[in-house]
Amino acid sequence: QTGAAGEQIDAFFGAAAVADFGVSGGLPDYSGPSEWSYRRFVLHHAKLAERAGGVDVFILGSELRGVTTARDSATTFPAVSAMQTLAADVRGMLGTETTITYAADWTEYRGHQPQDGSGDVFFHLDPLWADENIDVVGVDWYPPLTDWRAGDAHLDAQETRSIHDPDYLEGRIEAGEDFEWFYASDADRSAQLRSPIEDGAYDEPWVYRAKDVRSFWESPHHNRPAGVRDVSPTAWVPESKPIWFVELGCPAIHK
Repeated sequence: QTGAAGEQIDAFFGAAAVADFGVSGGLPDYSGPSEWSYRRFVLHHAKLAERAGGVDVFILGSELRGVTTARDSATTFPAVSAMQTLAADVRGMLGTETTITYAADWTEYRGHQPQDGSGDVFFHLDPLWADENIDVVGVDWYPPLTDWRAGDAHLDAQETRSIHDPDYLEGRIEAGEDFEWFYASDADRSAQLRSPIEDGAYDEPWVYRAKDVRSFWESPHHNRPAGVRDVSPTAWVPESKPIWFVELGCPAIHK
């Protein structure tokens, strides 16, 4: 994911500009480069919103984790910069009354941690979250809530007798899988062999907790190239913006 990623991202976003959009017959009219690009797609919808007299909220995209995590070098994520430029363009079209955000996947919002042995931890979306044209941190929220299984011999059954127990369900929002522990393999999941989520190096276990939105929001973020924590934090300012669950749900197939 180096070198060519920047070219691929450029092709994905394209070169459509705000000035390429006019109005014909009351509808958006496009006169820019002949491309079916992401910028053309988003700016077309921004033009529709502008023609409608504005909208309350405009979402730049949803769950583009394969795009936002593409790296042009060990530390650069070209799609994030492209999204910042797009946010500025949409802001110029819709003004300050419109809330603008990006709806990140629940595994994407907090950073990029490639499972390649590098030890890299990058809060790759922080330049976007901190951008002046982004009003809220948007997350499509679908983490596992429980680990309920058939019968009464599984681990969650030791905590409650019913999956419908509201106290048990509420207690799993900031606990359980992807907060306190994880399954290191499919075999471990089948056997319910749970590995604790820990951070012996810097005592910041929340960095590895997908469900720990609270700590993500209230903490400074330090990248860890090759596993080594940067002295200086990213551009994210703790508690600076609200977090919105743009979509909300949990896995609900086979209990």
